[in-house]
Amino acid sequence: MPLQLGGYCKHVVAVLLQLAQNHLDATRVSSEEREQRVDSALQKEDRGRLKESLQQELEWGPELQHRLLARFGNTEAENSLQNYRNQVRKLYTEVTGTHGLREYDGQVDFSFFYDLARNYCNNGDVGAAAKIYGAVSEVIAAEMDRVDNSTGYYGDEFQWAVSHYAGVLAEAELDFQAKKSGIDYLFEKFLEDDSD
Repeated sequence: MPLQLGGYCKHVVAVLLQLAQNHLDATRVSSEEREQRVDSALQKEDRGRLKESLQQELEWGPELQHRLLARFGNTEAENSLQNYRNQVRKLYTEVTGTHGLREYDGQVDFSFFYDLARNYCNNGDVGAAAKIYGAVSEVIAAEMDRVDNSTGYYGDEFQWAVSHYAGVLAEAELDFQAKKSGIDYLFEKFLEDDSD
């Protein structure tokens, strides 16, 4: 029985769909196989060309730049609390409506900063991770009056950032005074800005 596709019957459509699936199956590569191919390509290529290629990729992706810097080191200016605050504030502009208000369900995605903080922790730089969690929680608290938090999203994100900030302090091998200053920071910031 012909379908409403210019006379093509369901059997022709079925055959085309099966061919498309077979093609997809043939081109899929397992992640292990892909890693082996990447390792092999990296071993074969000379260092200068690898560096040039990496620089070209970095031009395209600020997230890749941040991950590279998290792994291999940032300058103190790039690691500043103020710099992280400014970057988090930029996320809010992405979900701003035409009248400068955050639209319903226009939620800011903080996952990039959480991933960056986790990278810093994994590389032993808990100070940078604490700055990131601090910046995220500060900006959420400061922006709370301008967002729709009817779903509780921003309150949950605020709680998540603060608890991870505290967790980083607790797990870090810091002396008493350094931990105390981190705790004082939380009290100072969040007694002045109520996130609810």
